Amino acid sequence: VLFLASSSSAADFDIPPLRTAVTDRAGILSKASREQLESALQHLRQIGGTQLAVLTVPDLAGLTIEQASIRVADAWKLGSKQGDNGVLLLVARDERKIRIEVGQGLEGSLTDAYSKRIIDEGITPLFRAGDMNGGVLMGVYQIARITNPDVDLAPYLEGHVRAPRTPNQAEP
Repeated sequence: VLFLASSSSAADFDIPPLRTAVTDRAGILSKASREQLESALQHLRQIGGTQLAVLTVPDLAGLTIEQASIRVADAWKLGSKQGDNGVLLLVARDERKIRIEVGQGLEGSLTDAYSKRIIDEGITPLFRAGDMNGGVLMGVYQIARITNPDVDLAPYLEGHVRAPRTPNQAEP
């Protein structure tokens, strides 16, 4: 009989209860960033916008990022039942993986292509520069811009995210 030892298995992937919009199990976010994100995401939810949640984990316990994000999304049941309009931003620190899991009700607006661009062009460059806080804040901001175009979360995320200028705004 051969026993294989592994540091963790898929059964070890612990899904925390959904208590707040931001669950930082990996400890990558500052207190200030968690508070900014929490206030922005609460505001978004209160005005009837997308239910967006952030989860950071130390590792995926042998799961793929897709398997882990689906398990979390299923357990947390983000968004409304009729609208299925929830979004999960999952960051796995040790594997250096990021995933945006989108409820079916939002797949038309927050497509896989948009999600990939948010990760590749918004989050990853900041993570690579060592700015984990900025990467998560930027990801949340860009997701919200697509899912709720009439809502500007920049005031909630000030200092980390600059809203793009509209053509009629003058240069600073």
